[in-house]
Parts: sequence; C-alpha cells; structure tokens
Amino acid sequence: MKTILNKITGEVLFSTVTEIELQNNQIAINEIFTESYIKPYFNFETRAFYEGATNEELAESIDKENKEKKLACYNELLETDWYFIRKAETGVEVPNEILQQRTQIRAKYE
Repeated sequence: MKTILNKITGEVLFSTVTEIELQNNQIAINEIFTESYIKPYFNFETRAFYEGATNEELAESIDKENKEKKLACYNELLETDWYFIRKAETGVEVPNEILQQRTQIRAKYE
C-alpha cells in the first residue's frame, strides 16, 4: 500500500494498493497513517503524519460527529418510544428490559 501526497505541501491525497501513474505534483510514500485526521499532512523531515486542519475545522468536525451520534441514538431509541406512549395513554408499565435497553443505547453514544 502506498500513500499519495502532494509533493510540495505534504497533503495526503489518497492511499492505494495498486500501481498508478502519478501526476507531476504527486509523490508516493510507503508510510501509511493509522490515526484519524480531518486533514492529514506528511512532514518530509520527520517522516510523520500530522493534523493540518485549523481549530475551526476541528471544531466543525467534532460538532458534526456529535450531531451524527445524537441522530443515531435518537433512531435507536425511536424503536421503543411506543412503550412510553402506551404508558401515557393506557397506564401499562414499560418493561424493565426495555428501560435497560434504552439505558444501554444512551451509554453507547455518550
């Protein structure tokens, strides 16, 4: 596997397992980044990857990730919401296993 970089800026463009024809502004390296970056860059002197995103871009990414987590949690809880509507309308108690399941769902997304 090779990582393809902009040979001037060190910006990571993509990774590939196949041989490709590089553009004039590209270079292939053997190093593979294993950390999660918003905008990965490569330092040619230290031979290490680093985060190139600004603080604003990082905050935006975290906000987006939090929104995605909340939506996923909401969607999972939605499946058992009817138990609470039934309780409000008829007084039938919500089973303990449903309460435990919902607690586990919330914990998963914290």
